[in-house]
Amino acid sequence: MMYFDHLHVCMPGYHNFTCGIHTNNIYKGLLHIYARHHPELEQHIAGLAILRVRLPSDMQTSLNSIAAAFNMNAAASDVSRFKNLLARSGNARAVLYKAQMLVLQFIQRVINSSTTPPARTTNTSGQPQLRYSLTSNTELIVGPSYNIEDPNPSFKDPRNIVSANHKIIVKCITFDKKQQSSTK
Repeated sequence: MMYFDHLHVCMPGYHNFTCGIHTNNIYKGLLHIYARHHPELEQHIAGLAILRVRLPSDMQTSLNSIAAAFNMNAAASDVSRFKNLLARSGNARAVLYKAQMLVLQFIQRVINSSTTPPARTTNTSGQPQLRYSLTSNTELIVGPSYNIEDPNPSFKDPRNIVSANHKIIVKCITFDKKQQSSTK
């Protein structure tokens, strides 16, 4: 059986909100982030690639196809195969939960190590984005949704929670310096 947790991503005090994120859901939250962006995340999170290779080879193939797909709709058959494999393997669920926790720790560390507020932009759909620099040519993009929830007592944070539906959307993007100057 797979459990779905709603975990706290504590935003710095200069934000008037905090964030929540789901586990074990291929369509949103940490498992989704891992499945869609593990190639980029493995470059920044020690031990993440080691966990991936502990998964069954057919699950790794599905993960790679999901990450390479244009969007989740284009990856529908791989997502279906991944979900079936996940339902049958307690070991894979345990490995993927550890991977999700590493991703959560990374997100939390990046968000809270920033000494200045992130750049605020919008994506092509007009949704807000917070951009955190990782290196001179790489950013972590956090896209909280417009939905607002009341504070969650288990978070021990009195601020409202942004992102009731999709929680946090994260992308690690790499760009060259020419692109950087023209997109900001």
